[in-house]
Amino acid sequence: MKKYLAIAKVPENLHSEALSCLLDAKKRTKGLLPHKLKARWLMARKIAKALPWEAERLIDVNPEWAEYDIELAINITCNGDNAPWQMTIQGGRPHEGHWLNPDKNSVDYMKAVASCYWSKGNHPRSQEARKDWYQRNGGAYKAYHLGEKIDLSTGVKVWSGRQGKTTVSVYQCGAAWQIIATKKIVSKLCITTRVGYEITNVWNESTGEQAWYPIANHELKAPVTWSVLPKWSD
Repeated sequence: MKKYLAIAKVPENLHSEALSCLLDAKKRTKGLLPHKLKARWLMARKIAKALPWEAERLIDVNPEWAEYDIELAINITCNGDNAPWQMTIQGGRPHEGHWLNPDKNSVDYMKAVASCYWSKGNHPRSQEARKDWYQRNGGAYKAYHLGEKIDLSTGVKVWSGRQGKTTVSVYQCGAAWQIIATKKIVSKLCITTRVGYEITNVWNESTGEQAWYPIANHELKAPVTWSVLPKWSD
């Protein structure tokens, strides 16, 4: 990981802090992948069947299955993450409780179906859409639970750089660090490395605004991650 810090031109006096954080993140992810695979391929259909139409998240319906649920953010529910936000005096904020109308001829229902990018043609509260959603995101609760507390009021520092076929961005917010590195292999095939704590999930880099808001009685956290995967670039 040190080479990525160097490529991104992170000051050397911060390398020790960053590497210590990344090592801690790697330890926290032990067993996380098998857990996610179980949640997504063995539990997704069971979860979908257990959720009534009006449900917002699994932990409210079946608390003993909490570890198979999604992240503890208001804008991420068992009905996806694409619901419209409401405007408040603080600006845009996520709001639970959308798309409750079961009437297939209602405008609300049709808008809901149109927003369901993860299960085309289905309503986000339908059993099929929820099964598809948990096949994509089941078990993320654990990654969030094992994540690092984030205080965005302290700001997010970003360093970026490129060396040869490798492009790197490094993010730091308080005690949390994240590295995203992409190495081009051939044509559009790349190897993408995402390690540390997912600061870029809870914070929008292009706008500088907060992207996730924790549910009541929980802290805002950047989920832990450690993946090195092939990917087709755009």
